[in-house]
Amino acid sequence: MWSRFRGYLALAIVVLLWVASSELSHTVFLGLNFDHPTFLTAVSTSLFAVYLVPHVVSTCGVAPRDYARINPSSKSVWRKTWSHALILGPIWFAMNWTFNQSLSITSVTSSTVIASTSSVFTMLLSWVFLKQPWSWINLFAVAVTILGSALVAIPDAGHSEDGQESSVWGDLLSLVSAALYGLFSVALKKRVSGSDQVLLSMLYGLIGGLSLVVFLPIFAIYLAVKFNEFQFSGKVLALLFVNGMLGVSSDFVWAHAVLWTSPLTATIGLSLTIPVAAICDWLFFHETFSVFYILGAVAICSGFLASNWNRPSESSEHSEEELKTDGLTFSEPSPSPSI
Repeated sequence: MWSRFRGYLALAIVVLLWVASSELSHTVFLGLNFDHPTFLTAVSTSLFAVYLVPHVVSTCGVAPRDYARINPSSKSVWRKTWSHALILGPIWFAMNWTFNQSLSITSVTSSTVIASTSSVFTMLLSWVFLKQPWSWINLFAVAVTILGSALVAIPDAGHSEDGQESSVWGDLLSLVSAALYGLFSVALKKRVSGSDQVLLSMLYGLIGGLSLVVFLPIFAIYLAVKFNEFQFSGKVLALLFVNGMLGVSSDFVWAHAVLWTSPLTATIGLSLTIPVAAICDWLFFHETFSVFYILGAVAICSGFLASNWNRPSESSEHSEEELKTDGLTFSEPSPSPSI
């Protein structure tokens, strides 16, 4: 029960951080005319490397007390975590790349609705790889969440701020991104929660290190060739860094939410960013919303509540040995197909 409560608390923090990050991104892209979302994604992902700092320090012989239990300076820990990062990292990169590419060739309306289908992929993959029981209430929760996302997108159908229209390839990339999101969340739950010597912060730090290796040379060449297209300023750089750190924090907390609850709960829970963002826009910007938007927000909240209805078996699953994420060991899951 305590593990699930921590998961809900983590989801609440993630939702708030994502809304803050979205508002900041809006300021950077529109208010400051810095329209480079792929660059922002690369920077945000690379900043995960900051999580490697305490582990590098511990490897040099200054081990923090929190890590003493599994001895993170051990080569076996680095080797095992690195093996997970090599599998999860490319999935993470592909998920973000396909999503950003889809935004450039399809409408925001299509992207919003198709992104919500990640809950379908998460549910199916959890059923196959995590052996989570099939239930009609989960199917209902997924359907209601997708319906809510569609209702939210209806007022924007047929027009957008930049005149972007839907395209088959853009919609296909959005669908691929949604599927990769489901795969990443399930793979994270499967591989990490079954490991006895993996630190989540080390895992994300290595993913950030991979991002640096992949993106740094590419953007160095790109900046050298098309430097004039990037309108850098002190304010832009500061906001990029703050937004990147918000993303680093939210994604790391989201990973804890996946491990403490379930991939499906965490996926549907992220849809709560829609009603929370609406409340923030109403409070701070005095925006008004259509009936469709309000009904969609209510449907999304209902889907999240339904996905968590009557789950005592999952809550008691880790009652004897709760999942630990940073600095502690993980419990061993039941046998299921590998990813």
